[in-house]
Amino acid sequence: MANCWRRMVCTPSCSACSANRRWWDQPMRSEPMSLSSLNSAQILAWLAFLIGFGLPISTAFDNIAAGLLLLAWAVTGDWQQRWQRLCNNPASYAVGGLLLLAAVGMVWSLGSTKETLRYFEKYAALLLALCLFTVSFERSHRQLALRGFAGAALLTAIVSFGFKFGIVPASWFPQRLPSNPAIFKLHITHGFFVAIGAYFLMIEAMQSTDRRWRVGLVLAALLTAANVLVIEGRTGYLVLAVLLAYLFIQRFRWRGAAVSVVILAATVLVAQQFPESAAMRRMATGMEELKAWQRGDRVEETSSMGVRMQFATTSLGLIAARPFLGVGTGGFEAAYRAATPEGNVVSNNPHNQYLLTTTQFGLVGLLVLLTLFATLWHASARFEFHDRLLAQGVLLAYLVGNLFNSFLYDHSEARFFAWSIGLLFAGAVFRTRLARAL
Repeated sequence: MANCWRRMVCTPSCSACSANRRWWDQPMRSEPMSLSSLNSAQILAWLAFLIGFGLPISTAFDNIAAGLLLLAWAVTGDWQQRWQRLCNNPASYAVGGLLLLAAVGMVWSLGSTKETLRYFEKYAALLLALCLFTVSFERSHRQLALRGFAGAALLTAIVSFGFKFGIVPASWFPQRLPSNPAIFKLHITHGFFVAIGAYFLMIEAMQSTDRRWRVGLVLAALLTAANVLVIEGRTGYLVLAVLLAYLFIQRFRWRGAAVSVVILAATVLVAQQFPESAAMRRMATGMEELKAWQRGDRVEETSSMGVRMQFATTSLGLIAARPFLGVGTGGFEAAYRAATPEGNVVSNNPHNQYLLTTTQFGLVGLLVLLTLFATLWHASARFEFHDRLLAQGVLLAYLVGNLFNSFLYDHSEARFFAWSIGLLFAGAVFRTRLARAL
């Protein structure tokens, strides 16, 4: 037990601490890994690597990889141990709560059967996270899978720059423009993924013990981060700024906060010298659209911020009409169409996950969604430093990104959320109540 106090973490064999261990403190690896479970974890880690690699590049590829992972998971399981891991993981209750609400919400949905099933399918993407929670991944397994995504983000940035500067033939991406070189995905998804990829690469550099690798990873992170700024995706700009500020603050405390402010100010000053750059164009356009927007006026579909403001005000009206249980799973589109004057833009989501969830499930749904993020944040606070940076970075990216997008509705972003939290919160070992009291 003294050894447990010294390390501030309880081992599965510690009988003195077991009486003080609550259900959310249970070690996720309470059983030794057999050869068969180790091999199955390795197989699933490589398939998770393929999902991560495919996410920024190809929807078809990541769908195939996800299907293979679920198939491998189904045929390689020790179901008793998997059930125990799932029950011992607080993240599974938070994810399961949102899934359960989406399933029950089908009962009072205002939408058609087709719309109801389509929306539930979006939430069902979280099943991937529940599957990954049951796997006894080693830390090296998680690192392997996360490197797949980081490598794909770096590759995306390189090809994007090549396309922008004419090195990559324009005929390869006939529907894309060099002025907005989002190549594999739409610009919002491209910027969001590349920003997170740059963050992952920076953390990888922090962990590297080889100086040459560290320098190479820092350069790769800077290149990937720079690509965010040439894409017309404001979400990517904001997510990148938040992640870098968080990283500096966690690494250097108050000095990191000061450095992040200086870097942000310097970036803005430099960007202002290039008013024709993608970042400055998008920011200026956004401000003009906000100034031009008037509630009740017809909004042109080309006005990104104007349309978002219309979505928000209409959604708030729908919430006021059904504040407690909402319009049900898949009921948003029908309710929005009925509340929108003829000629205005109609959407299947309000481009804000908090509004979408509250419209569908009322204030109960908003509470469940916020509880999901709060539970994951609380659990990640007990992770090892670099694992905590990864987990909380992903959570911050979604907390911010969901203000301007419905990322649990959009396919790639929803798949990435389920994949990343499934990996980062699988196999975590939490401190005991006794250790925390000391």
